[in-house]
Amino acid sequence: MTTSPPIVNPAAVPSKRDLLDGLSAQDRKTYPLYEGVVGYFRDALYRVARVSWVGNQQHNPGQPLHWARAPTRQRSGYERPL
Repeated sequence: MTTSPPIVNPAAVPSKRDLLDGLSAQDRKTYPLYEGVVGYFRDALYRVARVSWVGNQQHNPGQPLHWARAPTRQRSGYERPL
């Protein structure tokens, strides 16, 4: 029977930068990110990336892909969230 690596709660360990900090190499290799996510959801990730690129070209032509955090005011009845 294989033992799962410990689940790290980032809120409980504020000094760590991310979820993988502090895990051993063996613990990190237990859950293969590429095969389990990228390899399995390849088509979906491609479509998400394409939609992101198309939206960036529409709203930020000529700029590298990024998250423009300024709220849009194109919708009628726009109210700023609380």
